[in-house]
Amino acid sequence: VGREALRAIAAEGALRRLVALRIDGDTVPEYGAAVTADGRDVGFVRSPCQSPTFDMQVIAMATVDRALAQPGQRVDVALEGGTAAATVDVLPLYDPEKRRPRS
Repeated sequence: VGREALRAIAAEGALRRLVALRIDGDTVPEYGAAVTADGRDVGFVRSPCQSPTFDMQVIAMATVDRALAQPGQRVDVALEGGTAAATVDVLPLYDPEKRRPRS
């Protein structure tokens, strides 16, 4: 039961993708905060923090609609009392070419 429905889902791919966000400002959103684009819900924040690697910039992992999972895409993240603009970036944020020396 449900085999054909699961095959259809597998053929389409996941509806949302895990991405990194670089969030403007210095307020860290809550876990589960809504990610929106043009006023519609497109995902949610999974693990927000201020990154010491990026001079305390606010970053987060988030799941967003597949169509918006492109680096450079602008979205908004819900904060207490408003929203903050954010930019979709690639994972991992810290060293995608593995150029940094390892200790």
